[in-house]
Amino acid sequence: TLTLTLAPTLAPTLGVLRHAFDYSFEAEWEVKPLPGGAEGGAEEGAADVADTVYSGRLKYSDVTAAESADVSTTYKKRPSELVAPRVTDALAELKAAVAEAVRGFEAQLRTKSI
Repeated sequence: TLTLTLAPTLAPTLGVLRHAFDYSFEAEWEVKPLPGGAEGGAEEGAADVADTVYSGRLKYSDVTAAESADVSTTYKKRPSELVAPRVTDALAELKAAVAEAVRGFEAQLRTKSI
């Protein structure tokens, strides 16, 4: 689920067209870590978390560029120490995908004119 609030503007300033935007959004996420992680090795207690789904929200505030955003992560169920690194890695991949989407939005916005 994605909720988006967007306020882009185009403003000519000193003869240069400025593409400004400031928006915020929230994305719900779910992660189901594989037992043993990417290495495939069995870990103590892996069977206990094999069917556990972790979820939460990423909240992006004051997004003005792909690399400029306040991001907060909330969990509905905080992962155990056993799977926390895998959940963190999955969230890092999600954040990278979001940053790429924001860069795409920036590129599209720059093609617009008044």
